[in-house]
Amino acid sequence: MKKLIAFLSIFIIVNISYAENNPVVPNALTGDTALACEAILCLSSSTRPTECAKSIAKYFGLRDPKSFAKTLNIRKSFLNLCPTSDDGEIDQILENFKDEVILLKTDCNAEAFNQMIDSYTQTGGKDGIPITYYRVAADIPEVCERLSKHSYTDIKLPTYRCSGEYYREDIWNSGYVEKNCWTN
Repeated sequence: MKKLIAFLSIFIIVNISYAENNPVVPNALTGDTALACEAILCLSSSTRPTECAKSIAKYFGLRDPKSFAKTLNIRKSFLNLCPTSDDGEIDQILENFKDEVILLKTDCNAEAFNQMIDSYTQTGGKDGIPITYYRVAADIPEVCERLSKHSYTDIKLPTYRCSGEYYREDIWNSGYVEKNCWTN
């Protein structure tokens, strides 16, 4: 099934690219409509061809700096530009998938996970000075877990290879701490 989805994804992306460069193709998806469909396909896989760059940049570029809830609505409106079928069951599957995708704050890959930092602060020893501790977050975001298990995705989640230990701020900033904890 995943091989079929991958094949169809590549087929659609190639057709969208072809249609953009050959405007005489009737009923071809263009502009934001094409980018929305492409974003849905590209977000469903952790291995993305370079053709995904434009649609993924567009999707993650849509944001409201004051409200994550508004960001979700903006992104959902963008994804809804992709036309659906006459089949109610397919429409429902696509709607459920779109609902999962809009919860993504970042990609579900090692590069993005290595940017997620956990920290906590505690009061220091006898002098009472607060000390902050850091680590690369060791937990996979819940939405990435759900998307990786979705029957219409081909997302292979990275593996965490660090100890999960927290480091004092001075040690964290020293350059001696491994910060590429997630690998594909």
